[in-house]
Amino acid sequence: MAWIERWLRDRAGLTLVEILVALGVLTIGVMTLLSAFPVAFSGVSSGRQSSTAVFLAVQRLEEIKAFAMSPDPAQGFANVTSENFPAEPYSAISGYARYRRQVTIADSPVVPANTKRVRVAVLYRPTTAAGLAVYETAVSVSTLIASR
Repeated sequence: MAWIERWLRDRAGLTLVEILVALGVLTIGVMTLLSAFPVAFSGVSSGRQSSTAVFLAVQRLEEIKAFAMSPDPAQGFANVTSENFPAEPYSAISGYARYRRQVTIADSPVVPANTKRVRVAVLYRPTTAAGLAVYETAVSVSTLIASR
């Protein structure tokens, strides 16, 4: 039994090689985790921009619905046309300078009668690791509105 105790006592510490191998494994693990951060941040940024675009599209749709239901003679369902809702260029939307909106309004061809198809497209240049992208990304929302 004495030789087992002596053998265990002699092996009580770690060798330099074992420490270097452990540090190498830890370094590889940490570097792998750190390489995932830019991808994660890019995904969060992309989701934020897309959500903002959907919000701006729905906001414009609600403005058009309110316009259609207004009792004001200059407004109302009959005056819901693309001319009354012109395209908004970049920097035209207060607080959202990196977004622009386009509205397309078309009378329903046949069924259902007295309806208009309203489509709002919000366009923006996504943010990338190198800055703003050259291409535009679009989000569009459509609905039907009907006269009362």
